[in-house]
Amino acid sequence: MELNTALPKMMKLGAVAVGVLAIALAILFSYKQVLYTYHYSQGRKYYAAGDMANALDFYEKAAKINEKQTDPLKRIARIRMDNAEKLSQRNQTSLAERELDMATEALNKLLAIEPNNLDALYQMGEALESKGEYCKAIESFQKLLRDVDPNYQMAQAKIEQDRGLCAQERQLKGGGARGGARRSADQ
Repeated sequence: MELNTALPKMMKLGAVAVGVLAIALAILFSYKQVLYTYHYSQGRKYYAAGDMANALDFYEKAAKINEKQTDPLKRIARIRMDNAEKLSQRNQTSLAERELDMATEALNKLLAIEPNNLDALYQMGEALESKGEYCKAIESFQKLLRDVDPNYQMAQAKIEQDRGLCAQERQLKGGGARGGARRSADQ
C-alpha cells in the first residue's frame, strides 16, 4: 500500500476513534450524573421518611459520586450534628465527638467549594460550639457576618453568647489544659 493511499485511511480511522472516545466519555459522564441524581433523591426520600441512617448512606454516596455538589454535604453535616446531639443526651460522648468531627469534615468540604455559603458557615459555628471550640465558632459566625450577611441576627446572638465561653476556653488552654472546653452531657 502506498503512503498517499494509506494516510487518508489512517486519518479516517483516527477520526472515528476520536468520535468513539467522545461518545464513550459522554455516556460515562451522563451515567455519573444519573447515579448522583439517584443517590441524592433516595437520600431525600429516606430523610423525609425519618430514616436518617439510610438517608446518610445515600447522601454520602452522592457526595462521593459528585464531589462538587454541596447539597449532600449540607445534609450529611445536619444529620451528623443531630446524631451527635442524641448521642450526647445518652452520655455517649466519644461517639458524639466522632459525629461532630464528621460533620465538620463535611462542612469543610462544602466551604472549600462555596466559602461564603451562609448555611454552612452557620452550621460550622454550631458544630464548633458543640465541640467546645467557642473561639473557632465565633470566627465562623464573624466570617458569615463579614463576608455574607452583616445583618444576620442569629449569628450576632451566637457571638454574644459564645464570648464568655471563648474567654473560659482561652483561660483553660493558657492554664495547660488540652483542647477546648468540651460540653458533654456528663458535666
